[in-house]
Amino acid sequence: MKTILAPIDFSPVTLAVAEEAIRLARMVKGRVVFVHVIEPPSQARDIFPAGKLSVEVLRAAKQMVQEKLDELDRKLRRRYAQIELVQVTGKRVDCLVDQARKLPATYVVIGSHGHGAVFDVIVGSVARGVLLRAPCPVLVVPAKAPKA
Repeated sequence: MKTILAPIDFSPVTLAVAEEAIRLARMVKGRVVFVHVIEPPSQARDIFPAGKLSVEVLRAAKQMVQEKLDELDRKLRRRYAQIELVQVTGKRVDCLVDQARKLPATYVVIGSHGHGAVFDVIVGSVARGVLLRAPCPVLVVPAKAPKA
């Protein structure tokens, strides 16, 4: 069975990514694995010791993400039964590329927030990182659909 990996971050582009991933899965008679990556607390804890606080923050984030994933699961499963929702912890691009290899993914459907080149250089772009390293074709869903 073909597998579509669809990274989600619960931003406004998430539903567009879900729509495209499900559409592609229907065409190839495959399944969709939605993945949300939780970045661990900053390494600044080495400077400002807050190890226990970091663990609590991460635990709370995981719980909140699981609730959002459960809600999304209820919405999407009515539209397409062959879905799975997963959360992982780590650096976003590394985790997504690893997931694409492990599944193995036939395609990746990822959203773009459309921030622009300067933002991407300073902050980084997950979509760009995945495009450069993915082991399979990548479909990028723009933040705003172009006008016809």
